[in-house]
Order: sequence, then C-alpha cells, then structure tokens
Amino acid sequence: MEKYYISSRSLTESQRMQRALERAGIRSAVVKLPAGLSEGGCGYALSLTRRIEDAVETLKRANIKLNRIYVTSGEGVFREVMY
Repeated sequence: MEKYYISSRSLTESQRMQRALERAGIRSAVVKLPAGLSEGGCGYALSLTRRIEDAVETLKRANIKLNRIYVTSGEGVFREVMY
C-alpha cells in the first residue's frame, strides 16, 4: 500500500492542514518527516494512505500552500510527486 507525505514547515501548519482535511472527511496523521526528506533536518508532514487527490484539492481550496509531496510503497524509498 502506498503512503503519502505532505510536508509542512511546522507542526502548527501540519495541524492546520489536518483540520482542513478532517472537515472534508479525509483521515490523516501528523508525523515527523522521515529522515533525509526535510531540508532543515526537522520537519513535519501529514501522512495519508489514500485520497491524495482529494486531499490536495481540499488544501488548495482552504488556501493552504503545499510544500512537497512524497510517496513510498513501504520499502523505505521515497519519491517526490506533483499534484
């Protein structure tokens, strides 16, 4: 199963994104960004396993600027995706 990570600049921004998705009925979790993916060494992200397209549209409608989005299939290999 693929897992998506929508990176953010802070814990507060991740929580704001999570609330917006929650209101739209999309489940997500705030997590620390996996090592090697954050530019400043410490970062946060939202983790989702499905409905990534809906999540991106919901966040855009809520005027939340998206940073990077990564996907992994569980083997520890991440790739950046564009939406």
